[in-house]
Amino acid sequence: LGVTANGFLRQELPADLDDQPADGWLVVLAPGRRLTGRVVDCDGRGVRGLALLAHTYAAGLQHVSLSQTFLRAERAARSDASSRYQQCAARTDGAGRVTFSGLDGGDLRVRSMDPSWIVAEPSKVRADDGDVLWIAEQTVAVRLDVVDARNDRPVELASATFRYELTFENGETIDLGQYVGRGAGNVT
Repeated sequence: LGVTANGFLRQELPADLDDQPADGWLVVLAPGRRLTGRVVDCDGRGVRGLALLAHTYAAGLQHVSLSQTFLRAERAARSDASSRYQQCAARTDGAGRVTFSGLDGGDLRVRSMDPSWIVAEPSKVRADDGDVLWIAEQTVAVRLDVVDARNDRPVELASATFRYELTFENGETIDLGQYVGRGAGNVT
């Protein structure tokens, strides 16, 4: 049985639940290492209020979507691999500063949980690396307020699909479709 909490190291309890004390187990979580830094945009301005996830930099997780990373993390947390996987969520302050705590050793990747931002550099860091400077790039952001034509009320769990075209430096153009998301009356 493993116990996790954002900001703390994972704690393993005895596997035999039949040995549980009558009043339950007391689980003491240690804070672990910290990773601090600042997230700036391409012009060097701090990105404020950006939700971030620091997670284990592991084979197969670098090039998957954030939602797939969460799914794989959930599976890892329930398996023997849980002791090798770690993650911590945090949000930047008004100046773009951020602190992740409760980290163990090992390589980490920091990703934006906001689909309109990508944390581009550096791609790999370690807890206790010192003050890290991350460069974030804003991607296309679209906000739609979706309302019911009958009463102008927000449509719960609305989703949207839009089409866009990418043109590469070599002149090649491709047309893609992209699922945007769901929300309580709005889609971002």
